[in-house]
Amino acid sequence: MKKILFLALTVLFAQTTLASGLWFGADTASYEKNEFCNYDLKVPVIKARGEGEVPVGILKLNLEWQQDMTAAISDFNKNTNVSDEPEMCKSFGYGYQVSYDFNIKTSLASPVTSIEMNYYWYTGGAHGNSGSAAVTFVTATGEKVTSLADFLNESGLADFKTLVEERLLAQEVDPTFGWNGVKEQWSSMKDIKNFHIGLKGQVVISFDPYEVGPYAQGPVSVEVYPWQLTDKVGYNNSEVSKLIQTIGGVSAE
Repeated sequence: MKKILFLALTVLFAQTTLASGLWFGADTASYEKNEFCNYDLKVPVIKARGEGEVPVGILKLNLEWQQDMTAAISDFNKNTNVSDEPEMCKSFGYGYQVSYDFNIKTSLASPVTSIEMNYYWYTGGAHGNSGSAAVTFVTATGEKVTSLADFLNESGLADFKTLVEERLLAQEVDPTFGWNGVKEQWSSMKDIKNFHIGLKGQVVISFDPYEVGPYAQGPVSVEVYPWQLTDKVGYNNSEVSKLIQTIGGVSAE
């Protein structure tokens, strides 16, 4: 299988936020390109505006995103060894595909920023596979918020679990497609990693196709707003919790 080394040099500044002095743009990763595949890759990158400096923690995030992208493309290429069937691949008209992009859910003007990474792979078969992975961090430092327990207490986690289950069932999630397995993992909501903070301070949990429903149902998400956690007692006293509460306009007193 013929491969060429492709190095993308262009940086596309897709969106900026000025209040924090930081810019949010999209970069493209360095990767080995398979001639039978189509690549559409955007990696988030945060830079300082003017003479400002990017916090060390955010520089680490930039590096992690680049490394994660490079590793993901390496895995993709391993799954697209078409040396034995190049003509069949070409006959599709578009070949195998991989795309990575991201959506800014809570901007850099906010004390806590959330972005959602989205991907799509097609390596043959009836359909491709898609999914997402959210990253939330303290804007001033780059410190990651990796667990709901970083800002919710035990009472809040219990309430949150109940609200999420109710909303999933309201969306008629099919219990034969992974739902029971997901519930078993929920001995504590601390296990849920794919979440982000919305513009109104709501916590959004995302499930990829097949996680809680059939592929045809697509991705499923549920939202829980600050005021839905009983009298605010669901929040803990951490600094991250106080920052998240200010996004939704909820007093952190």
